[in-house]
Amino acid sequence: MSQIVVAPCQPINSYQETFEESLAFARKHNLRLHTHLGEGENPIMMERYGKRTLAWAEEIGFVGEDVWFAHGWELQEDEYKVMAQTGTGLSHCPAPAVLGGFPIIDIPAMTKAGMNVSLGCDGSATNDSSNLLDSLRMAYLAQSYHSKSRGGAPSAYEMLKRATVGGAMTLGRDDIGSLEVGKAADLFAIDANTLPLAGTLHDPSNLLARVGYTGEVAMTMVGGDIRFKDGELVGIDEVHLATQAEQACDERLRSLFPKIFR
Repeated sequence: MSQIVVAPCQPINSYQETFEESLAFARKHNLRLHTHLGEGENPIMMERYGKRTLAWAEEIGFVGEDVWFAHGWELQEDEYKVMAQTGTGLSHCPAPAVLGGFPIIDIPAMTKAGMNVSLGCDGSATNDSSNLLDSLRMAYLAQSYHSKSRGGAPSAYEMLKRATVGGAMTLGRDDIGSLEVGKAADLFAIDANTLPLAGTLHDPSNLLARVGYTGEVAMTMVGGDIRFKDGELVGIDEVHLATQAEQACDERLRSLFPKIFR
């Protein structure tokens, strides 16, 4: 139930030796590698190393089927081919891109080039809710916004597959990502018998991303075990945990900003 990934910070915030040692450690122990790339750091990388970030990563060997990057909105078309040829994955995080006013990646062009693109949230500081269902709809709408200039966009169902099958591929997992015999029973269910979803049930494959269902699900199952049902996490005192979390947040804010938070 645990998967360890070696993930040095973005290249402009780490020494090259950090990446090289992370790479050697991960390959020695058969672990996957991850970092953030193509999110505005290329000018600094050009100034520092004389090359763009992907070329730098390729030179030190930080690419391959065991590597995936987050973001990638700065990737160029010729770099799509490098990503595809090396089998390096990309996790698209729409919320940070929209919140920061950054470009929205061209998923159709990346797909055509042979890249594996999955879906993510990024950290809570750049998406505010870590809600993958929200990211699913946001990604679909953002791709649709560019459909005229790009000659099309992924369907809502295609975006759902990016979040499920694509995510499993990115993580190198063949036991999750879809509901099939021999795979883990990882799934969630929604209550479709509600007035807001009336008139949408004839097209269930496109419902989540197109209509949008970003609230609380009815049930979540992990490995065949129900972990969330009827609004509650099974076997966990949510009120107690929420109180502790809020206290920790307040203490941190007071220590950082004593004049504002008292």
